[in-house]
Order: sequence, then structure tokens, then C-alpha cells
Amino acid sequence: MTLYQIFFLTAGSLLIGCKGEDILTSCSSKPTEVISQQLVKAQGTVKQYGSSDQFYIKLNKCSDCRTIRPNPPGLSAPANPCNLPESFQKDGLSIDFSGIVRIDTTLNYSAIDISGIPLQLTSIKLR
Repeated sequence: MTLYQIFFLTAGSLLIGCKGEDILTSCSSKPTEVISQQLVKAQGTVKQYGSSDQFYIKLNKCSDCRTIRPNPPGLSAPANPCNLPESFQKDGLSIDFSGIVRIDTTLNYSAIDISGIPLQLTSIKLR
């Protein structure tokens, strides 16, 4: 096998393996944020905030959700993904996903109104 053939076989394998997948970027977090939950094998629905360009995920089911730190009283906002790929930014889209939910330890959630809890997606695919 020539070097030329090896190159094209390797490149072709990489392209086939990546087809249809979105690469998830990491999210920046504040030093005062801690991990609240790890969501694994979760099912949800992508929802749009009214006519804005912001999206959140409504959690429908989670087969393996781990509470690392309980949410503080008053926190009932939905998960707001900081790295939702553009191809998934469609209202009503059913997804399977995993991710990390963070809370800010310096905020009094019962005294403020927030639009969402930071969620860093670690995997996502269409249902």
C-alpha cells in the first residue's frame, strides 16, 4: 500500500466518523460557580424564549442524573445551554443529551429572577 493510499483511507475514515456530529465547545465559568448536577442519558426538548434568539432545554427524562450539590431554594429556572450548536437551535426539537449544570454560590436565587441555569453540554444528538 502506498503512502498516497494510506492518506486517503485515513482521511476518509475520519470524515465518515465525523459525519453529522457537532463538536461541542467548552463554556467559560465563573470562579464562584460549582457543579450542581451531572446529566447523563437525558432526554429533552429545545425551547426558544419567545421571539428572542436564546434557547433553553426542558428536561423530560434522565436515566442517569447525579446531584452533586443541591440547588439552592428559589432556583426553578430551566437549563440554559452555553454551547448549544447552531444546528440544534430549533424550537421543539427532541434531543438526547448529557451535560453539567452549574450554580453560582454567591447568588441568592430566591431574591432574583434569572432566565436559566448554566448548562454545559457534553454530548447531544437528535431523538
